[in-house]
Amino acid sequence: MRGQLHEAAAAFAGGPDGLEDILLGMVDDVDRAVREPLEIFPVCHHSPASALAMARRLREKQPRVVYLELCEDMAPLLTELRNCRLPVAVQAFASEVKGFPPEWAPLSVVAPITEASAEYQAIAYALDTPGVELVLVDRSSDHVFQWDARGEPVPEPA
Repeated sequence: MRGQLHEAAAAFAGGPDGLEDILLGMVDDVDRAVREPLEIFPVCHHSPASALAMARRLREKQPRVVYLELCEDMAPLLTELRNCRLPVAVQAFASEVKGFPPEWAPLSVVAPITEASAEYQAIAYALDTPGVELVLVDRSSDHVFQWDARGEPVPEPA
């Protein structure tokens, strides 16, 4: 695969210039990503059994990066969990709905957090373990609001 990408980069660049360097850099990125092990750990949201399994798995594997399904713009709120008594909910809320039909108000995205959830165990591990990065992988709450399907016609069953 690396060879094919290298040939394609050289062909598209038409010679040794900046574009070739950019494309070859992309080849290196793909090569590096393919070699990096990635474990996906499916959970039942807010399940104590999943929380226990997640805590065990994190202790065993000691990952350097934890990817979590949560709106990316909620990241600054997560460090505040240390100052909270759980359970809590992290929420994005908009009472003014500029650009949306008024009947949609208020807009809200809620992420309940309990000690007995795998989500919290992953967050706590990432925040409390030096050198571990927590990456939120969902769209920002603004994008969630923009892609809300309310008002779109429901397709007819076939």
